[in-house]
Amino acid sequence: MKDKYKRNIFALTIHLMFSKRITGPVMMLFYQSFGLNFSQIGTLSSIAWLTDAAFEINGGAFSDVYGRKKASLVYAFLGMLGMFLFVVGNSFGYFAAASAIYGISIAVGSGNASALLFDTLKMLKLESQYKKFSGKMRFPAKIMNGLIFLVLPALLAQNIRFPFALGFIFYLLSFLTAAFFIVEPPKRKNARHIKTLETIANSLKEIWRSKKIKQIIFVDMVFSGFSILCYEYFQPIISASHIPLIYFGVVYAVGRLFEAAGSLLLHKFDHSNRKLMSSLSAMLLLSLAGFTLFHSWVLIIFIFFSGFTAGAKEVVISDLLNKNISSKNRTTIMSTNNLFDSLFVSILFFVFGHVSDMVGVQGMFLWALISFTVVSIVFQFVIMNKNRRSYGSLGNSAK
Repeated sequence: MKDKYKRNIFALTIHLMFSKRITGPVMMLFYQSFGLNFSQIGTLSSIAWLTDAAFEINGGAFSDVYGRKKASLVYAFLGMLGMFLFVVGNSFGYFAAASAIYGISIAVGSGNASALLFDTLKMLKLESQYKKFSGKMRFPAKIMNGLIFLVLPALLAQNIRFPFALGFIFYLLSFLTAAFFIVEPPKRKNARHIKTLETIANSLKEIWRSKKIKQIIFVDMVFSGFSILCYEYFQPIISASHIPLIYFGVVYAVGRLFEAAGSLLLHKFDHSNRKLMSSLSAMLLLSLAGFTLFHSWVLIIFIFFSGFTAGAKEVVISDLLNKNISSKNRTTIMSTNNLFDSLFVSILFFVFGHVSDMVGVQGMFLWALISFTVVSIVFQFVIMNKNRRSYGSLGNSAK
């Protein structure tokens, strides 16, 4: 009977391959083609992340109460709707609506795939290998993203809306994969009697009582914010360095390969969680410094550093959370984690969007570098020194 759940691993791999928004490399250029400035672009990004924050916990509770499969379907459908609005829209209002829908889709989907994978592995008695399977599951998705990024600039040169039409098709394929191939873990089939508010309340209590979970959430919030800032804003830096548009796709593709490598290879590093996160902090600091100091093709090196850091962080944080939270509240807690991520990212984009208009993109990265350095120092030498043993030895306490 357990054999049928093995196909979830393959189905999730395919689902993730087609459920990522592939238009990332051209979003800035797309917005700028309609005359939007960095403040307006930052506002649109804030709309997406604030909407995500508003629906995040309810989105996670939806997965815990109604099932991982339904959450996957809703996520893919909202992705299609958002891409459709980008295809037909031509003004700030359209883009704001599309950004809001994208935010809701993130809220429904965030943590769901990780929770489904962990529940599946638990059924197969392989949950101790979660980090390995998670990396292998995410690797093809990032490779697919990289390959698509190679052709996005060519599509953009033909028609500014072609990348979004392709994104619509990808979300459709993700929807069909979830509908016909994902198998719901059996314990979720009897969960509808659980009240959503009760699930949320129990999840918040679990977070509040655990120093480990709070520390993991804080680390992920900071890393996600500055990693996404690097990802979104290196587009105008490359453009200002007069690197031809056709090379944007190549840079993004190779960057995704480094991100995929971070996801795939992390489980091979036999280090404590504290050492891993310290190493990733150093790499992200190096990336921010590179974006601040260098021009032209040298920037590509730091794009690769930031990509590897983002991929590795995604796996280690997911692994740490899954090992320290209970199964009944798994997706709700992971969504709460993403809630804090979204709030922090929305603040960063709003603030640094205005900073970019005032001092330029590289000047903005200087302030980002200073900010991340201060936060890292405070965390490492103040918070961590008070509870170093707890964070450095996070174990498997999932129920």
